[in-house]
Amino acid sequence: GFLAGFGCCLSREGDGDVREGALPRCGGDVDDWEPAGDSGSIPTCRICLEEGGNGDVDGQRLLSPCVCRGSAKYVHFACMKAAFLAKGDWLTLQCPTCGHDYEGLAAVRLGEIALERLRAESQPPRDSDRAAALHNLGLACGRMGDARRERQLLLEALRLQESELGPEHQDVAATLVNLGNAYSRLGDVHQQRELLERALAISEHICGPEHPSVATILVNLGSVHGVLGQPLRQQALLERALGILERRFGPEHRTVAPTLVNLSIAHGALGRLEAQRDLLERALRINEREFGPDHRSVATALVNLGSSYGRLGDPVRQRLVLERALAIKEREYGPDHAEVANALVILSTALGDLGDTAGQRGLLERALRIQERHYGPNSREVLSSLGGLSIMHARLGAQWRRRE
Repeated sequence: GFLAGFGCCLSREGDGDVREGALPRCGGDVDDWEPAGDSGSIPTCRICLEEGGNGDVDGQRLLSPCVCRGSAKYVHFACMKAAFLAKGDWLTLQCPTCGHDYEGLAAVRLGEIALERLRAESQPPRDSDRAAALHNLGLACGRMGDARRERQLLLEALRLQESELGPEHQDVAATLVNLGNAYSRLGDVHQQRELLERALAISEHICGPEHPSVATILVNLGSVHGVLGQPLRQQALLERALGILERRFGPEHRTVAPTLVNLSIAHGALGRLEAQRDLLERALRINEREFGPDHRSVATALVNLGSSYGRLGDPVRQRLVLERALAIKEREYGPDHAEVANALVILSTALGDLGDTAGQRGLLERALRIQERHYGPNSREVLSSLGGLSIMHARLGAQWRRRE
């Protein structure tokens, strides 16, 4: 199966969903400390200019919480926190240098601080401000894989927004999109579709049919139809979204890449494998230029591209790009994250096609352990990995019978 996870400033990384950006938001991942910087020098904090060390996020470990590169790539969380507190803008969780959202655990921590500070202010905050802070924290939690906490925070944000702004406000639509994505990650795609259809009606009425927020919703709704086995409907929605984004931002803008990835999935489901590959290679070029070669958005494009190469009968190229994707995901998410399991499953297919059944079995068994912990023993992800193991054992049995 293909993965469609990505992050987008329009809008996540991650899970096939484009996150709506009508509210201030955050997302992404935290890099571990690395022993050398991009230029081969020892990395230092861009604020205090001191080196990093081992330890947890609150210690001396250097983080890479955004897409800044070079000497500005790394920072201590304590320095980030001090700068955030000094600025006092609780609803903006973005790097002032690169303009991108803060990512990963750093975003979660800053989002929690923002919510605490709003609650502690002498004058009670407006419901819409509390909702924005809840919304930001929910997205950060979701991008770290905590969909249950994300859903809880977004439900609370939605209640506050509807109370103050009414049920037809654009901020309500933004929260409906992200709440739908949380339900999707928790396995309820039908609830996601209901929320997305409501959000689409609001956005088209308020913003018009050519607005980027409409494109964001169309991408997510297209993905839902793909999961429901309706690739032609998926393709139509995604082509409409792609047209909106290309007309607004141009064909090489970073907001276009997630739509290309999802559109490629529709083409793959319809058997148009060359078109699928071409869309994925285009998305990869955009993401590498925008985020650098080691960002999670690049890893997502690589996973999908690896699957495409496999379907086109090129397991060697498939293995190369998937091994690169796996290295990025392990560093970004940690070795036991569900995103890593997805990459392991697809990489195991390449190893099987290359005759490395021992390596294939090891990857599938590792993926299965992760998926059982994350999704539960009866999930479709676990059943898929079990199916892969059974196919592998059937192949081994056939090989032994031929030898005999």
